[in-house]
Amino acid sequence: MDPMLPEFEQTARQVHFEAPRIPLISNLTGKMLQPGEIPNADYWRRQTREAVQFAAGMRTLAEQGYDVFVEIGPTNTLLNMGKYCLPPGVGTWLPSLLKGQEDWQVLLNTLASLYVRGVNLDWVEFDRSYARRRISLPTYPFERECCWLPTSQAGASSNGKAPRQTSDSVQQHPLLGPHLELAQPVGNHVWNSELNRRDLPYLNDHRIQGTVVVPVSVYIEMAQAATVEAFGTGPFVLKEIEFKKALFLPEKGSQMVQVILSPHGDEETSFSVYSSPGEVVQPQKSWILHAIGKIHHTSDM
Repeated sequence: MDPMLPEFEQTARQVHFEAPRIPLISNLTGKMLQPGEIPNADYWRRQTREAVQFAAGMRTLAEQGYDVFVEIGPTNTLLNMGKYCLPPGVGTWLPSLLKGQEDWQVLLNTLASLYVRGVNLDWVEFDRSYARRRISLPTYPFERECCWLPTSQAGASSNGKAPRQTSDSVQQHPLLGPHLELAQPVGNHVWNSELNRRDLPYLNDHRIQGTVVVPVSVYIEMAQAATVEAFGTGPFVLKEIEFKKALFLPEKGSQMVQVILSPHGDEETSFSVYSSPGEVVQPQKSWILHAIGKIHHTSDM
């Protein structure tokens, strides 16, 4: 190759070169060309004859934060070389063409890989050669279906006794039970319910050391459902929720649970969730506080 170098350089001097418009790694040094640095005829003579600093160039790219590499060529030769220049597992290596595979499929697979990695693709240019038109897809027919699990034994409570009958029992939320608005204190609302594993079988999946524990989502659903039942659909904001003590359900029988809403002015209501062992509310019954929080009545949503 040496005999042709003088003539090659002389020919190259007749070409007008400019500084690269995008960052460029020099194969002579393995480093980034400096801003304004112009590869001249002497540069291209050396480029033709001297060793290519491929490994150094790959390390420079990695140091600059590049981790997605696309080979523009008919095979994946440079991709395989590049993988050995960086630590194992570093980089995403994408071909533009592969021997024995359909060209468009390889290109589209690489395009998809670039897209899912957040590369900003020019879709206008991609589609420029093809006639496209926007169409309207049919909307999804959402089915409004109640997904509460049915009780395992209709018409009977967990202890075999007849369930409490109320005029609005059909509309009772399965976690709340009957609703009572108290005369005193004015504006207070109370719900009494019996939680048990039979009527709420999905709670069996939430256990700690083998014992069923009422999950956080149940408290939030209680507060949300009670708020809607007492005040309508809102909008409301649940905030400052505190969980005081875990609520464990017995393997047999029920746990009496009480949800209380107490107003504090026109814009805020507090809620609290209590429990007491057994299924019947009795005088001097001991109650345990499990959760408290606030409900903000808002019109800004």
